[in-house]
Amino acid sequence: MTSLIRYHNNPVIQLPKHPGVPARPAGVDNFVHQLSGLPGFRVDCRYSRKLSIIIGSLLFGVGAAMETAGIDLGFLFAARAVAGLGGGIMSNVIPMYHSEIAPAFIRGRLITLFQLAVTIGIALGYFVCLGTQSISGDAAWRIPFGIQIFTSIGLAASCLALPYSPRWLIFVNRNAEGLAVLADMRAGGDQSDPDVRREYDDIRAEIELERKMAETSWVELFKGTVLKRTLIGLFIQTFQQFTGINGVLYFAPTIFSQAGLNSYTSSLVATGITGLPNSILSVRPSLISGAAIQAIAMFVIGGVFAGASSTDSVGKVTIESQSAEWTIVAFIFIFIAGFAYSWGAVGTVYPAEIFPMRLRSKGMSLTTGSNWLFNIVVSFITPVFIADTSSGLYFFFGSCCVIMT
Repeated sequence: MTSLIRYHNNPVIQLPKHPGVPARPAGVDNFVHQLSGLPGFRVDCRYSRKLSIIIGSLLFGVGAAMETAGIDLGFLFAARAVAGLGGGIMSNVIPMYHSEIAPAFIRGRLITLFQLAVTIGIALGYFVCLGTQSISGDAAWRIPFGIQIFTSIGLAASCLALPYSPRWLIFVNRNAEGLAVLADMRAGGDQSDPDVRREYDDIRAEIELERKMAETSWVELFKGTVLKRTLIGLFIQTFQQFTGINGVLYFAPTIFSQAGLNSYTSSLVATGITGLPNSILSVRPSLISGAAIQAIAMFVIGGVFAGASSTDSVGKVTIESQSAEWTIVAFIFIFIAGFAYSWGAVGTVYPAEIFPMRLRSKGMSLTTGSNWLFNIVVSFITPVFIADTSSGLYFFFGSCCVIMT
């Protein structure tokens, strides 16, 4: 937001070649997100999924408090790193926690709710910025950061009421507690229920097998039949970024401005709306149809920019007709909708379900880490594309979507 840029008097936030195109300093938190999935940063196996979510929430809250203080630019980057560590822990652990507490028949839908909540959060964040952007002074950017302090504390506090993962309880030899949690979640506390006993016995047998095999190595992710699952998970999580979704979301105000929505307010409104669509369909049809829709949308947007825009000497892009402007805006929404029901939902659910339970934590950590790694890549290449060519970004992401079909 412009008030934050003015406050820090930061020329680095703008690309030197094109002052109207912002670079994105939030690559710092994406980098720490990626690190949080590495073995040395893992806390969920030692301290439980539940406490890990609380730790991640509180770290994010500390980062948000530092961002609100915003002493100087270096302090702001450090704050993003702290918040990124907390967010990374949560993005790794929450889908894992969902997969371990949910009955198999609703597991996919429950994990998808995580992606839906993230999407809604992104949209709400834009609308909060919309509501504060007219405030004069530092409050315009301190308020959005400050709100995150309270939401983080609220999440941490609400997690105190959550049960521990039954699998984690059994893994650390708290078998009676694990059985009690399963019974509470599955049969109203009836520990003699046949389905509860069956699931409890399955978890115990799997953990015993894991211990007998001394299987705690990351190497097994790249052996035998698990290798194929790992490659599928890495492909889905990596190419989820190369759909271009975060390039669009991170730089949507700039993109909408190029498309003719010159008001900062209208750009924020349009950006917030892009975060709202989400749906759930089966895996393979969703991925194929979603990639096809996104490819078509990207090629149409790129074609309109290539054929109906002009760029002046300072790099400002102008669309030459109103119909072209609204075509771009419409197909951005089509692109977002195509992503939301397919690669957005499935990209979170599928990697959480394809790994054996004993390797699920490591598999999720690896695939989520690859997602954040290429999130960093996309966040840095997008402004370069936008600065150098009005259409190249969309042809690039469209080509990636073709590969994904």
